Amino acid sequence: MAPPLTRRRFISGAATLAGGLLYRGDAHTQVPKRRHAFAVIGRGPMGSAAARHLAAAGADVVVIGPEEPTDGQSAVVPAASHYDEMRQIELANDSLLLGRLAHASLPGFRELERSTSINFIEDNANLRVGFPTYAARGWEPARAVARELEVPVEELGMSDLAARFPYLRFPADSRGLLEPGGGIINPRKLVEAQLAAAEKNGATVVSDAAVKLQRKSGEVVIETLTGRTLRADQVLVATGAFTNQTGLLRRDLALTLIGVTIVQAGVRPGPQAEMPVVTAVLQGEAGPQILYAMPPREFPDGKTYIKGNSFRWAPSRTAGDGDAEDGPKGSTVVDDPSLMVGMLSQMIPGLEVGAVRSHFCMTSYTRSGAPYIDRIDDRLGVAAGGNAWGIMTSDEIGRLAAAMMRGEGWSGELGPEVFSARFA
Repeated sequence: MAPPLTRRRFISGAATLAGGLLYRGDAHTQVPKRRHAFAVIGRGPMGSAAARHLAAAGADVVVIGPEEPTDGQSAVVPAASHYDEMRQIELANDSLLLGRLAHASLPGFRELERSTSINFIEDNANLRVGFPTYAARGWEPARAVARELEVPVEELGMSDLAARFPYLRFPADSRGLLEPGGGIINPRKLVEAQLAAAEKNGATVVSDAAVKLQRKSGEVVIETLTGRTLRADQVLVATGAFTNQTGLLRRDLALTLIGVTIVQAGVRPGPQAEMPVVTAVLQGEAGPQILYAMPPREFPDGKTYIKGNSFRWAPSRTAGDGDAEDGPKGSTVVDDPSLMVGMLSQMIPGLEVGAVRSHFCMTSYTRSGAPYIDRIDDRLGVAAGGNAWGIMTSDEIGRLAAAMMRGEGWSGELGPEVFSARFA
């Protein structure tokens, strides 16, 4: 039996991968018959989207990345955050930039569903709930984004909450902010669809991990973990949160990694009341507590779970403890999964929670707050840094990265200068 996946073991996987950079399978190196115009390293949401857009433009592209481990763990390559069944689509979020990227990604997602017959999006409302003072101040950025992007939202009082969601219970003074047009996206199926569309347009998909890049005259040579050698005129590195740990770039990007514990609370299978994605900020005995809960869904193991996490405010910030966002002055929000089941039971009376399991999700934040979509040199580009919204913004990020690699400029509110890479 594999040892339990602790936070320390999860993070150490990146170091293991970095240590593997010296691996040279010369005896098994394959000499390709030709080189590709473009190579995309990374088969996650950004990399697969970039590969699709490159292939759709008629480019010769190979996309390289490992398969998802069948046991949910890997001793060599850290688990990617898109190994998941459901993520939130929220257009009225706290960042106008990320809201624009998500808004621009939605048409691409819908077209991708139509062209591949792989469905990965479902309509599902988003509901923020909070006590009055927090609702008044804490949601103002989301309200501003909703106004700018013309995203419909509804302000709800306690009576409105009770009428719209009679199966949910909140404290008597609660307020709500509802985004009726929200949604849920399946990251695994999203990546499956992106790669299927890319292959349909002639892309080559290689199930392997790139461990070394060598710049030679007129090309980049890519060495993989299994000893394969690939060649490309240009390379886009889109390897997610652990981009620096791969050692593929000459300089480390300015990325902050924050680990969050994701909880899956087992519930009874069968028909469920229609439930929004809930983000509730409620008063607790020791200060505000936060519950994030997605509606019950069946997961690949055949069991039904409510997926989410919970947080609490703490008086000070401790580096590396899983902080998620700034709270009131002099405090911060820290990951505390022990709160989730109790808060769920209070919100959904009569809920019977069975087995509870958890895993870690590593999120990368950029120094600028925008994803990095930039040239490193004349043959190497990068697309990285989802800032906690990498799934729902990924198609537009991939489209822009593909345009950059093909030498096509773009301008406007999402101009290239917004996405300039910053280095550690």
